[in-house]
Amino acid sequence: FNVGLENILADGASVLLFRDFLKGTFSSENLAFIVEVENFKDLWVQGAEDGFIKKRADEIFAKYFQNTSSYELNVPGPLLEELKEKMKAPNTTTFNRVQQSIFKLVQADSYPRFIKTKAFQDHWTESKKKKERQRKHKATERSPQER
Repeated sequence: FNVGLENILADGASVLLFRDFLKGTFSSENLAFIVEVENFKDLWVQGAEDGFIKKRADEIFAKYFQNTSSYELNVPGPLLEELKEKMKAPNTTTFNRVQQSIFKLVQADSYPRFIKTKAFQDHWTESKKKKERQRKHKATERSPQER
């Protein structure tokens, strides 16, 4: 299957399937972090105030980077130190480098194993068929003037 990780992350049902797969490999926190940071980045676009952005950044940091967290991510020491420095004045780009690092890890490790599973292959094949049916249905709905 020639499906990029980005395509999986853009499809809600695929994300859920991938999350379930990652739970079985005890690495679902990686995907959770990637998705949570994507939502965090949208805060600025949505017009969130700086105080709210700082609060969410603190929550994300506590969830994934404190020693007491059950979702603690394993990131290289220098990257963690860089993140701690950025947390002094967080904004919606604060987690970008860590997110890129985790994304590369998932892309190199979990993702190749996931796309080889029968569950994913069946889901993706059915998803493509459904999209093709929808495309054909829309094409037949157009009026003669539109054709």
